[in-house]
Amino acid sequence: MLNAERRTQNAERALALSILFLLAICQTSWAITPPPDRYPDGDQGPTRWRKNVGQMRKTDGTGCDGIKYTSEASPVGIHLSEKSLVSFTMSRMHRDSTESDSLYLVNMTFPGSNERDPLPLFPTPDLANYYLGSFEAEDVPAFHRVVYESLYDSINLHYHHGSTGPRMTFEVLPGGDPYAIYMAFEG
Repeated sequence: MLNAERRTQNAERALALSILFLLAICQTSWAITPPPDRYPDGDQGPTRWRKNVGQMRKTDGTGCDGIKYTSEASPVGIHLSEKSLVSFTMSRMHRDSTESDSLYLVNMTFPGSNERDPLPLFPTPDLANYYLGSFEAEDVPAFHRVVYESLYDSINLHYHHGSTGPRMTFEVLPGGDPYAIYMAFEG
């Protein structure tokens, strides 16, 4: 009986050490320090987060006022909205149109989170101009990173980019509980 108990304890220790080893060598998206990109290509590539000043339009021509920032040069449209709402779209261009049609929309929310608006960090040097019928906007800024600060207590959510496209990183500050993070998807 003692040998069986000892083998069980040894197996549990080996499993715990294996998990710790894997966690040590794996690059996780949980950042303990301020949120630099853990990959060497941080802020590289074409993806940017463009501020929405009214250029985002629904198919009926009205503005998408709730969207604060949108991804550019991303294979999937990512729209960062007020009150901690993130939307993902897949669009298609029709041959006889100048505007894309959204084929799919998935909304991501964070149950139990603090409702926050996204805040921009690190402006890019490029500016955009929009002339859409009667709507005009000039010198619209873009950013390398957008953050939902204090999405959960002591947890920030960063959207940024690398050479492979957009990235999402949770920054867990001292006192933050990573187990508080929940994501819900609808669409």
